[in-house]
Amino acid sequence: MPADIEPSPITATTRLVSRFWSRAAAKVFLDRYRTTARTLAGQSFDPPGFDAVLRCLLVARDLEDLAREVRERPAMAGIPLAALDTILAGAWP
Repeated sequence: MPADIEPSPITATTRLVSRFWSRAAAKVFLDRYRTTARTLAGQSFDPPGFDAVLRCLLVARDLEDLAREVRERPAMAGIPLAALDTILAGAWP
């Protein structure tokens, strides 16, 4: 980033949008993943531990996002951090 351009601070609107996007993206991902897994397995139910595995995958993805943002755009690190907070607090689809 050029030295004369200041990164924009994370505003309340940015937090709200990031929270909405994170929840919406997670819901779509989980719904599609479950549907595909059921179709491939030929089952109409979720196997034990399915949600726990998916939660671990989402945490891993958000940790990678956080590391990248800290490295490349530190001012935006709050977005994946908020997503991690949401997942770890249990407030996910």
